[in-house]
Order: sequence, then structure tokens, then C-alpha cells
Amino acid sequence: GVQTCALPITALASFIVEEAQRIADEDAAANRAIGKHGARLINDGDAILTHCNAGELATVEYGTALGVIREAWRQGKHIKVYADETRPLLQGARLTVYELKRDGIPVTLITDNMAGYVMHMKMINKVIVGADRIVRDAVINKIGTFTVAVLAKEHKIPFYVAAATSTFD
Repeated sequence: GVQTCALPITALASFIVEEAQRIADEDAAANRAIGKHGARLINDGDAILTHCNAGELATVEYGTALGVIREAWRQGKHIKVYADETRPLLQGARLTVYELKRDGIPVTLITDNMAGYVMHMKMINKVIVGADRIVRDAVINKIGTFTVAVLAKEHKIPFYVAAATSTFD
């Protein structure tokens, strides 16, 4: 049979909008907290590699990985970011570089297969990425993140994942 809603449609619509705003506000607050805590890991002069987009175009307002970078920059730390293009949809090239350039944060776009080279040349000293999902034994992110993690381990470069608790399964 057909189920009916006990609330009038306007009350239901209002409830849905309020709940969506609450979720957005929680995400924005979580991202700012991630940025604040994560910025402690960033030193003045760091060169940071990031993969994909974990900024405000992927989250609400501040971003997770880019939230850490934004907060470090806001604190006056002189940093430089290398953004992988992130194939196949080029989120790093189209989104991350756009956000960082707009914010005045120095950024260089590299192809995905340059990550090993820039690490080998000691042009990178930190890696920070976001995550789509985190489970007990894996961090799931965009294609290429695993390769970046292995390269960072090989070159003894700290690799950080910035993610909200809502990302954990």
C-alpha cells in the first residue's frame, strides 16, 4: 500500500533543510578542527605533495587536506604545494590548483608519474591527502594515492591522511 507522511509537506521540507544545514555546519567545524590540528605537523618552509582534491570544492568550506594547508598558510608558514593532476578526472589539476591559486598559496601542478621524481630530488618533505573512506585496514582515496604512499615510504617522507570521523567505517 501507499504510505502517507504524518507531517505536512512544508514541515517535512523545513525539517530536511534544517537537517542538511546541521550536517553542513558539522562538516565545516570538523574541517576547521582538522586544519588547526594538522597545521601543527607543517613546518615553515615545507614542500607538501597532495593528491586529488580535499578542499572546499570536495567538502564544506575549508577542506580536509587543503584545510591543513590553508591553516598552515594562515598561520604565516611559508609553504609550497605540489599538486598531482590526479587521473583520470584531473581533480588535482582542475580543483586543487584552482583553490590554492585563488587563495594565494604557492602551488605547482605535476603529472601523477612525477611524484617519485620530485621525492627523489628532495623537492617534497611532507605528503598530505584526504580520504573517501577509511576502514580497519585501508585508506580508500583516488587512484594513485597508494602509489604516492609507497613512494613516500621509500623516500622516508611523512605521509598524512586528513579526514573527518564521518569518513571512518
